[in-house]
Amino acid sequence: MKYLAIDVGGTFIKHALITENGIQKVRSEKTVSTNIEDFEQQILKIIDNYQKENIEGIGFSVPGKVDPQTGILYHGGALPFLDQYHLTSRISQQVNLPVKVENDAKAACLAEWHWGNLKNTTSSLALVLGTAVGAGIISQGQLLTGPHLQAGEVSYLILDRALTSYESFTGAQGSAVQLVRRLREVFPQENLSNPELFSLIEGNVAAQNILQSYCSDIAKIIFNLHVLFDLEKIVLGGGISQQPALLDYVIKEVQRIYANAGPVQQIFEIPTIENAYFLSDANLFGSILPFFSEKEILEMSF
Repeated sequence: MKYLAIDVGGTFIKHALITENGIQKVRSEKTVSTNIEDFEQQILKIIDNYQKENIEGIGFSVPGKVDPQTGILYHGGALPFLDQYHLTSRISQQVNLPVKVENDAKAACLAEWHWGNLKNTTSSLALVLGTAVGAGIISQGQLLTGPHLQAGEVSYLILDRALTSYESFTGAQGSAVQLVRRLREVFPQENLSNPELFSLIEGNVAAQNILQSYCSDIAKIIFNLHVLFDLEKIVLGGGISQQPALLDYVIKEVQRIYANAGPVQQIFEIPTIENAYFLSDANLFGSILPFFSEKEILEMSF
């Protein structure tokens, strides 16, 4: 077993080989976001780098609305030029390999549900924090897709009732990329890695306030989805999930909602909130799931 997994994000593209022994070295590069022609050439170049690996197929996780059966992408999320792009057909014809595709948050959710921290749940959520915010929802023991394949597009939940611009929506206020940008403005030193950046937060009130405000918005999203779906467990994914402070702050903000909301404490139990087992690699693992039967998936573990 050897598959190439490609996770297309609004900011970065990640790719890695996945075998029965797990994921090999994950590589990333800035996403070409100019037009579909340049984007496609970037994807083909990535695939070409693995031509000696004898891969059996290529799995994609991508933002926006996805029809896994036809392989057509719609809207494209942070990459609007992907609208109406027939990814599986275009790529498969040029590399002569089978290609599968799934929405990024749904891919992450499926990976966590079959092999990770959502295993054995019947009502759960994977919240993926990246350029925008995506959700994969398990409801009554199955992935919730919706008749328009748009279940879980939580980037379009309204957080600001004034509704003045896109900034009023979850996708803007919950953007992990924008969180990091705001934190870097507090610590203008060059070349700080994300772990180094987050290690400085506890000693800086301004940075703590930025992170608390961000996690307060994430906690509101979690609470609202819990009210709708009666969730057993929630996992956080995306690159930002690798920073331990994020989970701590999110849990504190969820607890704050319950503490300040009177009867809510008696009506709704606080669901378990954890990081995704695969962290930021959940999308990659989920992208290869469509290649396997249910029986094969049950027999696999990572």
